[in-house]
Parts: sequence; C-alpha cells; structure tokens
Amino acid sequence: MPSILFVCQANICRSPAAEAIFKYLAKQRGLLSKLNVSSCAISADKLGSHPDPRMCKTLEERRIDIDGEAKLFKLAYFHEYDYILAADHLVLNVLHYRARSAQEHAKIHLMTEFCENLKGQDIPDPYRKAGLEGFEEVCDILIVCCHHLLDLLYPNSAKKKPVRH
Repeated sequence: MPSILFVCQANICRSPAAEAIFKYLAKQRGLLSKLNVSSCAISADKLGSHPDPRMCKTLEERRIDIDGEAKLFKLAYFHEYDYILAADHLVLNVLHYRARSAQEHAKIHLMTEFCENLKGQDIPDPYRKAGLEGFEEVCDILIVCCHHLLDLLYPNSAKKKPVRH
C-alpha cells in the first residue's frame, strides 16, 4: 500500500489541502482504501490548529472535505511513508537536512515533482494573502499535481470516474 505524506510550513493550508484533494481524487478512482495519506508541518507554530478557514471554504466550494489538526513532522515518518512531498524548496531543504540516509533522501520530493509542466516549482503559500484567490490558485495546482501522482502510482486508474467540481 503506497503511503504519501504532504508537508508544508504550518500544516494549515497547502499540505492539508493536498491531503484532502489527493484523498478526494483517490476515492473517485476507487483507490482510497489502497493508500495511506497524511500531512504535517515542519514548524511548530500552528500545532493543533485546524486548516485555515479560507482553505476550508475554497475546498468546500469544490465539494472536497478537509479536516484534521496541524501536526509536526517526525523522523519516524521517513520509515512510515514512501513519498514525502514538500510544498516548496524551503520545506524540501528542511526535510533533506533531517534525512539521515540515502533511502530517506530518496523519499523526499517537491509536490510538483511528478507534474511535467510544474516540475520544480513551489506551491505558493496563500496564508498571508488577502481574499480567496491565492487559495483557489493553490487548489488548482494541487489538483493537477495529485492527478499526476495518482497516475504514477496507479496508471490504469485515470479513466474510472471524472472529477466534478
């Protein structure tokens, strides 16, 4: 069973949105029970906080459920997850700094890594922006990235069900 961990700075915007979107898309493809998916933070600033209300509203408009509380990355996650996906280069560098072996380093990727047209790009952090535009942009990017990751993990699953927003 593939296991995926999405990681951002505080685990209240990008990584919980990525987790929610990935689960939503996996469910549409009939794959949710075949995956272990979670999210966490590299910073303890918002531990225990729920996802940002603006991200909740943005995902709710797309009929995607988001929940959970911000939690901190643990070194044990290097053994628990196959893919550790960073929202941006800052998070990526912190994760690489914490990795202790070549095997752990090999699990770390940007969230955009498997998306040819976005590869190497950061997922923008919408937290300090006014309005919902930044959150909508992040969701649009994450939907594309999550589709590509699901296609990589389960290449024959893409045509099962259409995505409806």
